[in-house]
Amino acid sequence: MIVTRVVVTGIGVRCAGAENAGEFWARVRDGRSAVREVKDLDIGASECRVGGQVTDLGYSGMGDPRDRVAQLLFAALREAVADSGLDLDAEDRSRIGVALGQCQAGFYDDRGFAQFLYANADMVAAELGITGPRAVLSTACTAGSAALAQAAERIVAGETDVMIAGGVDQLFAPTWHGFASLQALGPDGCQAYSRSNGLVLGEGAGILVLEPLERALARGAEPLAELKGWGSSADAHHITAPDPSAKGAVLAMNRALERAGLTPDDVDYVNGHGTGTEPNDAMEAKALRLAFGDRAPSVPLSSVKPVTGHTLGAAGAIEAAAVIYALRDQIVPPTANFATDTEPTLDFVPNTPRPARLDVVMSNNYAFGGDNASLVFCHPGHGPEPRERAAREVSITGVGAIGPLGSGYERWRDALLAGENGLGRARGFDTEGLPVSFVGELPDLDPRGVAPLGDWRQMDVLSRLALSVARQAWKDADLRLTAGQRNNTAVVLATATGPLGAITRFTDSIKAGEPSPVLFPNTVFTSATGHVCKALRLRGPRTTFSSGSVAAVHALEYAGALVARGDADHAIVIAAEEITRLHLTTPGPQHQYMIDERAVPYQRDISGINLGSAGLAFVVEPTEAARTRGVRSYGRLLGSAVGGDALPRGGDRRTELDPRGTQWEAVLRKALQRSGRTPEDIGYVSGVANGATVLDSLETGVLSRVFGRDIPVSATKAAVGETQGAGGAVSLLAGLVALDTGLIPPTAGLTDPVGGARVRHVLTGSPLPLTKDAVMANAFSIGGTYGSVVVAR
Repeated sequence: MIVTRVVVTGIGVRCAGAENAGEFWARVRDGRSAVREVKDLDIGASECRVGGQVTDLGYSGMGDPRDRVAQLLFAALREAVADSGLDLDAEDRSRIGVALGQCQAGFYDDRGFAQFLYANADMVAAELGITGPRAVLSTACTAGSAALAQAAERIVAGETDVMIAGGVDQLFAPTWHGFASLQALGPDGCQAYSRSNGLVLGEGAGILVLEPLERALARGAEPLAELKGWGSSADAHHITAPDPSAKGAVLAMNRALERAGLTPDDVDYVNGHGTGTEPNDAMEAKALRLAFGDRAPSVPLSSVKPVTGHTLGAAGAIEAAAVIYALRDQIVPPTANFATDTEPTLDFVPNTPRPARLDVVMSNNYAFGGDNASLVFCHPGHGPEPRERAAREVSITGVGAIGPLGSGYERWRDALLAGENGLGRARGFDTEGLPVSFVGELPDLDPRGVAPLGDWRQMDVLSRLALSVARQAWKDADLRLTAGQRNNTAVVLATATGPLGAITRFTDSIKAGEPSPVLFPNTVFTSATGHVCKALRLRGPRTTFSSGSVAAVHALEYAGALVARGDADHAIVIAAEEITRLHLTTPGPQHQYMIDERAVPYQRDISGINLGSAGLAFVVEPTEAARTRGVRSYGRLLGSAVGGDALPRGGDRRTELDPRGTQWEAVLRKALQRSGRTPEDIGYVSGVANGATVLDSLETGVLSRVFGRDIPVSATKAAVGETQGAGGAVSLLAGLVALDTGLIPPTAGLTDPVGGARVRHVLTGSPLPLTKDAVMANAFSIGGTYGSVVVAR
């Protein structure tokens, strides 16, 4: 593992009362609230009428002019890149990546989504012309912090030279109705840590440019701060309420400090989550006392949210900007609107800024589902040198699978080898008026052995699916963990479109005039892992990737890295996607390819896709630990890579598929390089083909250039459909089946393959024998993002 210091060289902020980062910091520093009466937002009869709303947001020229998220994002992006002094024309754009956090799906009106979350990263890549790895994190109110942590991970691993990272969210009426239904809004504004009568919603974007210290200095940049440490954890307690014991919050802080090589005694200031709700504020105060002990009363703790409102997925990035400026100016910003009749037990910095010597600062965020995140910043070069991390070999020791082929690994294994197909007419929802109804659906999910009925009823379909496959993988790996090991077991989710069923039902409750406080918590992407962590009592590192159909590759490589370097003893990787009526009616790039008959990937005379649903889970642990426990290994994770195109497309400037396949080929070769294998070492490629001829034909050309004519290739999507965020995991499962049985699964229904002269297709009929000990599983996402994983016996 490369040892480097990660620094921030550029900042951009757009939020209430601030058109740029300078105006933002001036407001925060002086404690001048920008919370005002909200205009032009349908918030119904909500008692709370105030929020942190951005006014006069002009069209940036990016995306759909109705898409407020894009306008906020690009205002901050352009400022951050300019602030960094980056000359993109002088950079290797293949080594510049993107990591974005967002809580809410991108709506622009009542007709549906403007775009799914992953499209924002594609637009950023297109705007900057960069082709490095791009990730989208959707961990609710910790998403901005999660994105910064992922960006730092990429730089430390040596995968990128520069990362563009941060978070964005808009004021969104359904979310307002949701918090109002929970009676969580404060009609008099946010009064964090004092009266704590409720939170105030806001909107905005925060973007930071991150790069290695040595590189920044070499190009003459002036680093603003060093991102010294980052840590995350789960509460394993409740989907909306923070754990009053504060154990999860303390674990996140300790992990960030351990990563930084520092202790609580080194921290000079903490920017808290400070929502202004009594449970959160009380938990934070307890967490500070537990983490800092006798020092707690003397460590300043303040909140930005009384000034900006709670910007949800943007909060972690916007608040990171605040602590960086505090560090630069040696000023502790106040908690605005602070008012209490009792003597505070901690230093909440009430209402007035304070000069102070600051060397190390911390920023904390917490989210629905019990997700906790901490970031530690310091002066560039301050503190100990980053230490070299461990590099343990990791293996997959447990598998869970539920989808159109049935339930359980053995069922999927047999069905794939037999060339079965699980696609058919939708039965789980009304198909009247739909342009297509041919899909891959889930079987009925059974709570027996998964969760108590009371807990099961509180879960949406995505959460039930995630927990069901996690239980299967846990049992398959024969995990018997102590409490300490559960505290160090990571949970990483991949989902492209998230809990659309829950979102639909909650939206319907709003239209009926009774927004449901039961349905609302499950509308955030991170609720699924919240249910998993609660059921399995896991408090390890945690995140949710929503990077389109490559999300599962992101999840696998992150979980593998956590286990390899010892930041987790075990990890459960979950890839889950449901299929709903909304999937078939929402405008999006994939809809031009959907057909109302069975799609057959690679088939010459059929062009079109069927959408599908699936849940898969993998237990990842050190190979040596698995050997010691005497459990079987499905395969060793050797290496992976993610990258993408950056081609402008029409007026919205989102990316499209590069017909040359240049970046796709680069990703495959990079995955091979990182795995220490050559093309000749790979015995099978589990392809991404979904039935759209333009994709399928291009893939065969790319594979032939990398592997030659004799590489066996098949497509698992022929059996289950295009499962989007679970697609990479479905592809991997086919690879694991090949390693497990020595047989390569065929492509169900394939008889006359496109690109038949380029690669060796595995046709319907008898599987081919696997003659090598390594396989490759691939993923592709609309928007031109590619992922690849190499696994060996």
